[in-house]
Amino acid sequence: MFGCLVTTTTSRWPSSRNLMNRLIADNWRNKFAKPLAQGLAITLIISLAVYGLVRAIGWVIGGFASL
Repeated sequence: MFGCLVTTTTSRWPSSRNLMNRLIADNWRNKFAKPLAQGLAITLIISLAVYGLVRAIGWVIGGFASL
């Protein structure tokens, strides 16, 4: 009878482990990875906009300086 209990309980563990791994992975993605990716994308867009603005100002000032 003890052997039956061990096989019954051990056969349940992989499914519980898989469930926990999926829950942890989904939770990690939702709580950390998605907001991080969104924040990095926003930062990149703002940085490129500021860079373009500074380059444009430099181009205009450089054009007036050559006159």
